[in-house]
Amino acid sequence: MIDPVETDKLCRAKFALMEALNKLEFDGDELFLTGFRHVQPEPAWGGSTDTAGPLRGTSAFGLVRIRYRGVVSLLAESLADPEKVARQNAAQALGALGSEAAIVLLRFKAKAGDQESEVIGDCLTALMTAEPQESLPRRLLWRLPNHERPRPSKC
Repeated sequence: MIDPVETDKLCRAKFALMEALNKLEFDGDELFLTGFRHVQPEPAWGGSTDTAGPLRGTSAFGLVRIRYRGVVSLLAESLADPEKVARQNAAQALGALGSEAAIVLLRFKAKAGDQESEVIGDCLTALMTAEPQESLPRRLLWRLPNHERPRPSKC
């Protein structure tokens, strides 16, 4: 990417491209990997800021969608990304993946904590999406009416 700060401020075009590729169900991994690894420091008051967090998140969803072989490892790294939006998207992507490894990572991040409460909220939401029966504390289940209690999925 040649001079991305001048040609694509805030990664808007790259982000739109990744969203379009996901909507078109593009299944090549190279573009998603490139977007996932992209960092774009741009001038900001008091220094610089990385504006590629949303791009990394959208690319992560693409990698989950195409079932990229190393996606769990990549998302584990993203849970420690300096940008909040990238950590949030990693949690949401792990929830969408729903694998045992993804659930373990989400539980770990939820317990380990994050400087931003929204990231923990996304981890807990993703856990409820991926594994509602196991994620909702048992002490709360008895308070729900029978018709609202999560049912185990049938595989």
